[in-house]
Amino acid sequence: MKPTVGFFLLLMSIGGGLGLAILQDPGYVSIRYNEILIESSLWVFLATIMLAVLALLMLIGLLKWFFTLPKAYEVWKVRKQEKSLFYKAELGMLAMIESRWLDAKKLLTEAADSSDNPLIFLLPAARAAHNLGILDDREKILKKISTISKESEQVVAFMRVEFYMDEGRYREAARTLSDLRLKTKISEFWLEKLLECYRALGEERKIESLLPELEKRELLNQRN
Repeated sequence: MKPTVGFFLLLMSIGGGLGLAILQDPGYVSIRYNEILIESSLWVFLATIMLAVLALLMLIGLLKWFFTLPKAYEVWKVRKQEKSLFYKAELGMLAMIESRWLDAKKLLTEAADSSDNPLIFLLPAARAAHNLGILDDREKILKKISTISKESEQVVAFMRVEFYMDEGRYREAARTLSDLRLKTKISEFWLEKLLECYRALGEERKIESLLPELEKRELLNQRN
């Protein structure tokens, strides 16, 4: 509070001093340019210059604000999109937890369309479409996932195995897992899923050929 009062008193003192100076000697300024003649008191001339400088500074600030407006709008737009993305993603995951598959599929698909990393939203969206039994939508989402990267193609293959097994399509699931085994080393979990498929299909010879590998992996896991 005291610094404010002191600053106010200082301004009053300066204003009073200037007022007395103006009353004692207003000064005189004369500017001639060609046929133009400008005459004024010194204090009016100085005040005009100060006002002109202030107006120029305000104009420069306004121009800076005007030219930065498009960039500021883009930043605002991106932040709004991010906020909308997180909101839809949050609602979509809540819908998944509550088994509201239709809402989950819609929200997560919309979130994926607005995201730079759509995979994390498309995976649960495919699961939601599968749980709904809308196979066309499920396949569309899976195709979209497979186009993201080479790794995502493998992710889609494993998801198809799960979906096939849920539908009782063990032959398609076994075929998909067998193809994956030729391309890469699948985990013990998926080997057990393959064994489950062979048992459901009654493929005794394939079961016998798979058991040694599973036993070997179990021994290795026990040693580790």
